[in-house]
Parts: sequence; C-alpha cells; structure tokens
Amino acid sequence: MERNAEFGVFGGCQMKPEDIWYFIKYLPALRRFAGRPVDKNTILLIEANTCHGEVLPAYANYLLELGFNVDLMLTPQQAKLNPLARIKNSRIYPVVLPRSLIAKLMENDDKLGKYHTIFFTSQIIYAKINGREPVTIFDNFPNLKKYIHKLVAVEHQFEIKNDLLASLNKSIVLADYLRDSAMVNPHYFGEIKINPKNEKTIFISVGATRSERRNAKLLVDAVGKLHEEKISNFQIIIIGRSRLGIPRKLKQYFSFRGFVDYPKMYETIEMSDFFISLLDPENLDHDHYITTRTSGSFQLVYGFRKPTIIAEKFARKHKLDCGNSIIYNKNSELADAMKTAIEMSREDYEKMRNILNKHVEDIYLKSLENLKKISGG
Repeated sequence: MERNAEFGVFGGCQMKPEDIWYFIKYLPALRRFAGRPVDKNTILLIEANTCHGEVLPAYANYLLELGFNVDLMLTPQQAKLNPLARIKNSRIYPVVLPRSLIAKLMENDDKLGKYHTIFFTSQIIYAKINGREPVTIFDNFPNLKKYIHKLVAVEHQFEIKNDLLASLNKSIVLADYLRDSAMVNPHYFGEIKINPKNEKTIFISVGATRSERRNAKLLVDAVGKLHEEKISNFQIIIIGRSRLGIPRKLKQYFSFRGFVDYPKMYETIEMSDFFISLLDPENLDHDHYITTRTSGSFQLVYGFRKPTIIAEKFARKHKLDCGNSIIYNKNSELADAMKTAIEMSREDYEKMRNILNKHVEDIYLKSLENLKKISGG
C-alpha cells in the first residue's frame, strides 16, 4: 500500500492532520482483519459511530442464535466503554477501528464480497459531509452501493431516509410502531442478575437530563411532594450528564453517577428496582418518542426486566400496561406513581416483573423471526 493511499482520502472525507496518529495506531488491526479468512456463514456487524454501542450485544446474540458467525466492528470510542463486557463467544471476532479505517475496509471488494450479510447498526453516520450532518452510510461509504442486496441497516431516526433499503426489506427499526420496517429490538446485554426488590426502593434514570429527552423537573417536583408527606424510603440514581438543580432538602434522595461505561451501567441497573422514563405527555417535543424514534431506556427496561414508571401516553405504544409497569396519566400524578412503587411488596413486585418478562420474551421471539427473514438465516 502506497503512503499516499494510506494517508489520503477515505470514504469521501479528508483526514485531519491531528488524526494521523490514530491512523498509524490502528492500521495493523486493519491489515490483520483485511487478511483474515471469511467463512461463508459470517456476517459483518458494524457500528461506525461513536454512539449506539449498546445495541451490539443483542444484534450479535440474535445472529449467533441464527447460526451465523459474527465479525464485529466498532469504533475506539465505543470499545473503550466496553458494551460487550458480558458477551463471551468464540464465534464473535471483534475489531476496533476508527471510522477513517472502516471506510478503507468498505473499499475492499475482496473482503466484503465474501460476507453473507453486511449489517450496519446505524443507517446514519454522525459526520459532516458537504455541510450536511448526519449523513447516510452511502454518503460515507459510497462503495457499499455495490452490495445493496447484502446490506441490512438499523434506522434509529428518520430525518434522513434510506428508502432503497426499506424498499428491499433490508431496513430494521427498534420498535414495531416505527414505519413498516421489521422490528428487531436490541435488548440483550448478556447474563443478568435478577434481584428481589430492595427494602429501600431504588429508582433509576439513564441518559442526559436535557429537556428534549426527558423532563427532569417533574422528578424534582415529585420528590418534593414525597418529602412533604414524610416518605423517605427511596433513592434515585441518575446515570448520564445532568445539570439538574436540586433543592438542598432533597439532595439526600439523589445519587448522580455521571457518564459511566457499560459494565458500570449494567451493574447499577441490576441493583435498582424501577426505571423512571420522565417522558412528558404535555411536551409536544417528546411526541417523537412515539412517532419517529424510541428511547434507549426501553431496551434497558426489557433487557434487565425492570418495571418502569411511565406516562400512559407513551406506555401504549410499547405495550406497557398496569400489569407490567406503573402507569400514570398527568404529570402531577408522578409522585403518587412513585409512592405506589415504594409501597409495593416484594411479592407484588415479582409478579409485575414476571408479567414484564413474558412481554420481553414475545419481543425477543418476534425480533429473532424478523431478523431471520431479513438475513436469510
């Protein structure tokens, strides 16, 4: 390989000089991977973004269940967070590459042509090309158009559409109310511990507390009401970046963990009792969580079998009800919903979790069947 080729343009994007060290660091991994034989029953599973790594364990597991081997490619940023911490299987071959080198591999026809399927876990790439951001995988990796019939891609949001993939039934969505594409829900994270309800009820919220994602003020107001009623047998754990202002008298109820890696997140969820979605039925900006996208919290609710406290408006779309979740209607009812959770006995909690587990099993089987049809497994 000539030096100019190695340090030139990849996937339509000129490398920045400060990224050259990155290229040098990961070039040996690219060369090893490019020269590695490909079994005809192998699927190339790729997350080319620095996010969405949480879906990789589940999609890899589905493919293993269908009898495929998996060559799994992810960026260094996601590898550092270790989403595959609980997945150990010799039929998964992981490789860590920055997007510039993933682009280089996407030009390797000898390699790509041997895979049964090329499976992108994000159909959009969060990168700017010609002033546009985000862009599709075809914008970033134009050589993929040769392999359109081998491609499968997940749509996380629909601002940028891949109508060609959808028309070929090669497009996957995360929830069955999204478009007409097949739902393959990624809620498997590896072996999990099922713990009884804590004596001191632990609520958890995962994700940034920005207003466009969740209404965290609702939580502060609800905790204030519980405090006034002298209900104190609970704790709230918030994972993710947060600038939530908490009155001094309420700080005792909150534990902010900040941005954590996947193993720590998995462990913290296991020790909790209930998710709190904080989706706001009165905020029209949150409607896209039941129209054009879904929240990653639902995958965590399913994967760790944790009942969630959620507004009825959002529960319906996800087939959550009073049997498997704690449902409220108006924002003013959140405190009462939390009180119900706090006062719930271990026996009733176990019944709720068992009902949720049945719902999760249905999602899993439907997802597996959908992926079998799409991948030809």
